[in-house]
Amino acid sequence: MHTKRVTTGILAALALSWPLTSALGQTPEEMGKVHFNDPKFAGGQKACNDCHPDGRNLEEVGERTTFNIMGMAQHSLEEAINMCITYAIKGKPIPENSREMREITSYIRSLAKKGATGDK
Repeated sequence: MHTKRVTTGILAALALSWPLTSALGQTPEEMGKVHFNDPKFAGGQKACNDCHPDGRNLEEVGERTTFNIMGMAQHSLEEAINMCITYAIKGKPIPENSREMREITSYIRSLAKKGATGDK
């Protein structure tokens, strides 16, 4: 009886984790692109891609260390992303040391290598 409960619990845990395990094979850059195109990312009302289709106008920002968005200075790419999340997509800032931030910065930095179209 105890074995049946444990097995059922393990199967339930695996079923609940299915979306996570299917994403494990993706690189941080690939996951960042998913976030970039997701209107629900960071609780927002629209996607980053709405203002920057296919990453346009972001090809040069991955290597920058200072930004000026809406007349306010940001001193890192992470600060600039949170500024856009807060004011442009109307979401909640994400922690600068979070997995999501590492993923979206990885995607944005990759745009310089690919160009605006996202081609390799």
